[in-house]
Amino acid sequence: CDGLTDVTIPNNVAHIADYAFAESDSIANIRNCDGVKTVGVSAFTQCNSLGSITFSNNLISIGHRAFANCNNLSIVDLGKSIQSIGNYAFENSRNIVKFVIGASVSSIGTSAFDNLTNIKSIILTSNTIDDYSKSIANYLLHKNGNYTRNVPRTLLINDTELKNFAFPSTIDTISSYLFYNCDGLTDVTIPNNVAHIA
Repeated sequence: CDGLTDVTIPNNVAHIADYAFAESDSIANIRNCDGVKTVGVSAFTQCNSLGSITFSNNLISIGHRAFANCNNLSIVDLGKSIQSIGNYAFENSRNIVKFVIGASVSSIGTSAFDNLTNIKSIILTSNTIDDYSKSIANYLLHKNGNYTRNVPRTLLINDTELKNFAFPSTIDTISSYLFYNCDGLTDVTIPNNVAHIA
């Protein structure tokens, strides 16, 4: 849709379908996502003029590649109720600097944040951690006071800014390619109960 710059979504829209706005390079603003509960596969992929996106606490899931390759996207607010983020959901959206994500998230797909080289802060509802490596560790591993048992594959791939990473004591598996091409990484702390490094 060449020339389309602003989209206002009615309150009664609960689902944004697969590829709904894919490759709509001119869209700069998506307004009023208050009723949206699910975002489909590649719904906004390659929306290169989109600068930010804010969802309400109704959002539950983001599909695979939903916001992949959005070159101008810098701020993402997924609300407090997000539960699932699909594979490659934000892959190559390199200008994202800030995420707001609910601590209820329980599923993060493969390479969901691949090549996000400029991200600086992640806000988990009321918990803000400014240090880059700590924000990544806490976001990936800490959910509502509980820790997951493993870290999804390739979530930190090509993360050249990551300098240190400490796994919590409940981790027992380190997935394949987790730190692939993390050239700046100097220190990794692995707990005693890790039984398998892929």
